Amino acid sequence: MIEEKSFKARWQGRIVVGSIAMLLAMALTLTACASPAGAPTTSATGSAAGEASQAAAMEVTISIAVQEGSELSEQNAAFVPTEAMTVRLSQGATAFDALMASDAEVTSEESAYGIYVTAIDGLANGSEGPSSGWTYTVNGEMPTESADVHRLASSDEVRWTFVTSFK
Repeated sequence: MIEEKSFKARWQGRIVVGSIAMLLAMALTLTACASPAGAPTTSATGSAAGEASQAAAMEVTISIAVQEGSELSEQNAAFVPTEAMTVRLSQGATAFDALMASDAEVTSEESAYGIYVTAIDGLANGSEGPSSGWTYTVNGEMPTESADVHRLASSDEVRWTFVTSFK
């Protein structure tokens, strides 16, 4: 009987020590996660993180079109240009990020110069002749860098245009 009690006592002691260790770990975790004095805290109606991300977000306008004066062949006649739409992006987002945030189905590939958009909504580069493909402008200007490199600013207007020839 004496051996049985000491075995039971040892296990009870281990359970108590384990429980205390767990409570201490939880207390340390909660203390580490507590906001410093004066820092914003979360509430049921909103979160500080959400408000901070909204402050860090920006809105840009994006549209997808076919070059003015171009008519698509029968094989691409189903393509429908996208009206200008506003998308919300993180600060530091690129023209490619804006395209990906639109409702368009995008096909792209990596190149030595960055991401190369090969098709938008099924309208593929080269499908209307060897010089046809996708270009983009930001605020009416054609950047000299790939869309995944060109950083946007709030209120920028990004336009992706399928060109059949460079006029």
